[in-house]
Amino acid sequence: MTGSGAERAADAFDVSVIVAAWKAAGFIEKAIASALASTGVRVEVIAVDDASPDGTFATLQQLAKADARVVALRLTSNGGPS
Repeated sequence: MTGSGAERAADAFDVSVIVAAWKAAGFIEKAIASALASTGVRVEVIAVDDASPDGTFATLQQLAKADARVVALRLTSNGGPS
């Protein structure tokens, strides 16, 4: 697994939102923005690209670079539905 995102303290966030993504380049930014807009809690988003063949991971990397609350990870091979 590969990834990008800042190191964080265990108590830095109240809620961790995990987003699994495959071929989501067209809508992943909106999904993450929705999670980050949560009020009343400190939120982090951990987004995992399941080896998408499109630009999903590139989008996740850009989001992680722009916002320390976002962690972008990429599986090296597609795991399929779980």
